[in-house]
Amino acid sequence: MSITAQCEALDISRSNAYYTEQHTKHNHYVATLLLVRNVLSLRPFYGYCKAALEISQSYIPVTGKQTRRIMAKVGLKAIYPVLNLSKSWQEHMKHPYLLAGKEIRYPNQVWATDITYIKIAYGHMFLLAIIDVFSRKLLNWILTNSLDFQFFANCLCKTMDCYGVPAIFNTD
Repeated sequence: MSITAQCEALDISRSNAYYTEQHTKHNHYVATLLLVRNVLSLRPFYGYCKAALEISQSYIPVTGKQTRRIMAKVGLKAIYPVLNLSKSWQEHMKHPYLLAGKEIRYPNQVWATDITYIKIAYGHMFLLAIIDVFSRKLLNWILTNSLDFQFFANCLCKTMDCYGVPAIFNTD
């Protein structure tokens, strides 16, 4: 017997017959939303795929598509390092690149250094490397979990004590 026939037999409107199904869908949506928020509060770097996997393994069956839709509706996003982190600000003065066209002929003429971000299992660390441009030799490096520039200054001082002072020290 169809829903319409059942409603006519009981003398109720058809919309009431669908109400309980909609209510159940709403409860499932709210439960999924709460689970997504809980998972992302514990692991804010999870995207919708990992969040869906953890929810379906631990709590209720949910797909990645459902999780993505819920996250988009309420504005939840994974926290991760974004691209173009080294874009300069418009207010900053641009200095000319002094090594353009310069011939590097001997060791210790030019050193270069850079700091990079390394993602590890329990967070992130920063790596500073000092390189001789002529020989491409790694002169010194330091790995730290904070951007405390005292560490980096000590690293540079130790490198200069060991190899002498370069003619040019190039960094961004």
